[in-house]
Amino acid sequence: MSTSRTREKADGELFKSTGIDDNATSTAVTIDANENVGIGSTPATDWHSNYSVLQVGGQADIWTHKAVGAGKALHISHNAEYDTGFKFIANDEATLYVQGDGAHRFSHGAYGTAGSAISFVERLKIDADGLTFKGNTGGAATALDDYEEGYYDPSVSAYGTSGAFGFAGNSNTLAYTKIGRTVHVQGYISITDMSGTDTGHLIMSLPFTAPTLNDDCGYNLSSVVLQNHGGSITGNVYLFINGSTAYFYKVQTDGSSSYIMVQHIDTTFQIGVSFTYLAA
Repeated sequence: MSTSRTREKADGELFKSTGIDDNATSTAVTIDANENVGIGSTPATDWHSNYSVLQVGGQADIWTHKAVGAGKALHISHNAEYDTGFKFIANDEATLYVQGDGAHRFSHGAYGTAGSAISFVERLKIDADGLTFKGNTGGAATALDDYEEGYYDPSVSAYGTSGAFGFAGNSNTLAYTKIGRTVHVQGYISITDMSGTDTGHLIMSLPFTAPTLNDDCGYNLSSVVLQNHGGSITGNVYLFINGSTAYFYKVQTDGSSSYIMVQHIDTTFQIGVSFTYLAA
């Protein structure tokens, strides 16, 4: 098949073809005896007979099994062709994408010379287990199966000697990023006009539920950055995270620990938090 050309009609008027037709003289598409197709090039003759191939230009190929059934796949490759094995088309690196068996696989071939064998290395796979890297074969247990980021409004309250009490006019919007089971939370909590005169332990809800632990067991993956804008809180601060609730602690100078205590105030009370934990 050939590209279009201009020719003169019988009445002398010029006839122009805007597509591919039999009036042209330059080859645009080639179909060889193996029924492989080349656009802008002639398909290589050494493709494996099990595959139907569309070659675009000199080094890009789309190819798939001719037969129908389980285990078949679609391939998109650059600078690679396949007979009984992969080999380079030109002196360069090579890439391969395979879609089959319910998975997407992306592989890379290090620099090689034309005609030499390619050893593809899988760099990324996406399947029902999630996302894995560099040929990881651990299945669902080692796959990245979730990524999420956003904002949530935590429920902030305190638990005092007479039970739980909340805050009036609290405005809380915290940002979170979840990668797999790892959750990072940060932002500011702004509290005004705490109800009553009781003193209580500061607690806060979480965007994702953590494992449930024993009451005497703390759960902490990172230091908590806590800034009290209504006054200073001395000592290192950490969290006891249990289920859907975070309990704020501080470490005293003598090494003992206790809940962070808050009490009734009339002015705005702000704290900045930044912490990381594992979701259940």
